[in-house]
Parts: sequence; structure tokens; C-alpha cells
Amino acid sequence: MVNIFQAKVNDSTLDDVVSERANRWRRLLSLITLAVVAAIVITAAFGVFEQERSTSVGKGQVQVDIGSPGTVRAGNEMDLAISITSTQPLPETVEITISQEYLELFEDFAVIPEAQSQSSGQQGDVSFELSTKPQAHHAVFHFTGRAADDWAPRTDGQVEVEVGDSTLSAEIRTWRMP
Repeated sequence: MVNIFQAKVNDSTLDDVVSERANRWRRLLSLITLAVVAAIVITAAFGVFEQERSTSVGKGQVQVDIGSPGTVRAGNEMDLAISITSTQPLPETVEITISQEYLELFEDFAVIPEAQSQSSGQQGDVSFELSTKPQAHHAVFHFTGRAADDWAPRTDGQVEVEVGDSTLSAEIRTWRMP
């Protein structure tokens, strides 16, 4: 057994410490890793990875707000919410048209409140005729379902809302995460 007072400098636990010059690549790699993590945090702070996206379109006395998922995973629930606000009372029915590309993002599909009628256009767009409450100035409609399993990483779509003689349209986009 070696006594601590008999220890030599060669027996030091710091004897194998690498010098700063020999450690240059490891330090560079750790700085790059730190920069990538900081970039992800800053990107998230600007809302790039948001789960919800909202779009507002206004024309005259009518304002339409569309809330759509920013990202969705296959099989998870998703909701497209369309809110219509008007300074004048809304008509008895409004018509909402959603492009075929965006509707294909849904596997199961339900409209809340239930549509009075629905029809398909020549390009595959589907129009829903939805009723509003009498003398209402605000109405919200939900298009809900599960996200379909598809290989496309991004789905772009078009929503068109017809309220009386006003027609408003907006582009929507949802990213599909693996």
C-alpha cells in the first residue's frame, strides 16, 4: 500500500489532461452544438413551431377569422375553426367552401354545427351551406376530424366564405409531422 506522503507527481489524476491545443476540435464542436440549440430556441420564440395558425380577412362590414392547425400528426385530432363577425345581422345561411387539397388532410370529418347542405365543385372543392342564429352578428363553425396519413409534408388550401353579397377568401397551410 502506498502512503499519500510517498506519492509522486506522475501518480496525479491530472496527468492525462489534454492540453488546450490538442482539444481545439472538441471545443469547436461544442460551440457549434451550442449555436444550433440557441438557433432552435430563438426560432421557437418567433413562433415558427406554433401549433395553431390564425388568418383574418375583412371586407366591408364582415370579418372572417380562420384558426387552423400549424402542424399536425397523422391520426391526431385537428380542428379548422371559422369565425364570422359582422356589424349587420348575418343572413340566415352562409356558404363556406374548402379546397379539395385541404379536405384530403382529414381522415374523419365532421362539421359543427351540421351543414344544411353540401355540394362539390368541378375542381373538387366542397361547399357547405351553414345556418346562423336569427339576428346574430357572430357565428363560429368547426370542421373537425383526424389527420390522414399521407406522405406530403405540407398541405396548402383555400377557404372561401360567402356572407350575403360579400365573398372573402384566405390561404391556409398545415405542416404534417412524422
